[in-house]
Formats: sequence, C-alpha cells, structure tokens
Amino acid sequence: MFKGKYIDLQYLHQICEGDKQFIADMIDTFLKSAPGVLVKMRGHTEAREWKQLGDLAHSFKTSLMFMGIQSLYDAIKIVEYSGRQNQDNGSLSQQVDKIDTICGAAIRELSTFRESMK
Repeated sequence: MFKGKYIDLQYLHQICEGDKQFIADMIDTFLKSAPGVLVKMRGHTEAREWKQLGDLAHSFKTSLMFMGIQSLYDAIKIVEYSGRQNQDNGSLSQQVDKIDTICGAAIRELSTFRESMK
C-alpha cells in the first residue's frame, strides 16, 4: 500500500482488509472534508475559541490516523488537550500552523495517489 512523505496508508489498508473501493471512498471523504476542517481550526484559533478548537481536533485526530499522517499526531493531541482544557498553552497557534501546513501537503500527496487509483 502507498507510503509517501506525509502519508502512510498501511493502517487504512489493514482496517479495510484491502478493499480498494472502501479505501478510495475513505480517501475521497478525507480530501473533501479536511480543507474545511483546517479552515475551522484556523477560525477557532483566531477567535480564541479553545474549547471548540479542542473538540474539532479530537474529531479530526481519527482522520489523520486513517491517512497515516504520523507527523501530526503530537500536534493534534496538544491542540485537543489544551483546547479541551479551554486554555492556550502558548503554542496553539503554532501547532495549528503546523497542522495546516503538513495536512495541506498530505492532501496534495493523497490527491495524486487517488488519481493513480483510477
């Protein structure tokens, strides 16, 4: 299964038991939803809405895991925990920047891989 610079689809392949259509559907869902999640994360950060940011990070964490974007696991956990504590630990904006940048690169990588599946 595909492993790139930002993504590793081994876990997705495993849980889908190699079902290529299901894998394609999961990738498509991520590609459609992730950009909106990133916009919402930025909005919550700018508005200093830490609880909403933490809740959003919690729900997005699973998507990152399915797509194997391992370089964001620590950042998303920090955002989730600090946000749910309703406090900025001093680095939330920086962590959201990291999530936005790396996830954007992962989206491009996934898009290319998804096209190769057709």
